[in-house]
Amino acid sequence: MPKLLPAIHSIEGVFVFDQDNAPAHRARDTVQLLCCETPISSVAMWPTAVCSMMQEHVYQVPMRDTHKLRQQLIKTWANFQQSMVDDATDQRRKRREARIHAEGVHYEHLL
Repeated sequence: MPKLLPAIHSIEGVFVFDQDNAPAHRARDTVQLLCCETPISSVAMWPTAVCSMMQEHVYQVPMRDTHKLRQQLIKTWANFQQSMVDDATDQRRKRREARIHAEGVHYEHLL
């Protein structure tokens, strides 16, 4: 990431970091670097379910290059219904609340 900072800082306009909840992307050092080096107030992560749904739909079509991948990502996102994202976000909230309520012990039965 530090090697990318000069390129990121040279980009004019808005630059968006989308977190997909991958462990490397939410590592303390990564989040701290993003908060210090980029104009963001917080790092919001996408629910894993949203990323899984995207991956499931995107990779139904063989990819030969990054241009084709980009096109397929845009097409897939455009076809997503907002309710799918809302449902995944709601499930994430419910899991977080159950985890807090369980005080760090098994919480699946609370869902």
